[in-house]
Amino acid sequence: MPSSAARRGAATAGGGNAAIRRGPPEPANHATGDRWDVRRSRSVRSAWGWRGFFLLSLLAAGVVIVLAGDGYGRYAIAWTVIAAGWFAVSMWLWREHARLGGGDL
Repeated sequence: MPSSAARRGAATAGGGNAAIRRGPPEPANHATGDRWDVRRSRSVRSAWGWRGFFLLSLLAAGVVIVLAGDGYGRYAIAWTVIAAGWFAVSMWLWREHARLGGGDL
């Protein structure tokens, strides 16, 4: 009986149930006018990209509230900028995801 490593190698060599691996997207060829489309990125196609950034922005807003309540005004301002940035990225990803017809909002 062949070892498990040999069986895995045999299964992937024949193309049976092996996962299809895709490489990185092709680089843009500016000579022909071909550009890489952001809609092809995994961050836009998946709903978890914008949801993750939205969660981070909510956590940062909580940090702002705690810091402002404890009298650390400068740190609260810095975390406000961070929260606003994460929220902006979240909303941009959500908009691009919705344009693709994301469906699982």
